[in-house]
Amino acid sequence: MLKKKISIAVLAIIALIAIFGKNGLVEYLQVKRDLKGMRAQLGELKIKNIDENSELYGLNTSEAFLEKKAREELKLSKPKETIYLFSNKD
Repeated sequence: MLKKKISIAVLAIIALIAIFGKNGLVEYLQVKRDLKGMRAQLGELKIKNIDENSELYGLNTSEAFLEKKAREELKLSKPKETIYLFSNKD
């Protein structure tokens, strides 16, 4: 009977270590959640990188695109051209 109780106690300790110990189930689930978040962030960054590279290519190869971006970002205008700025007041 004592051997059975000792065996159960040892198994319980092993189970607790497997669940809560270093590299246990709790830590594994946390790492799995973190990995999922990082993969989502990686996907977003890949899309942003594609957009940035596309814009960079346009700036390097197209005078019209370069002029358009400069005019938009610096709010520049050609002579006799009027720029209208609208604010989004909700």
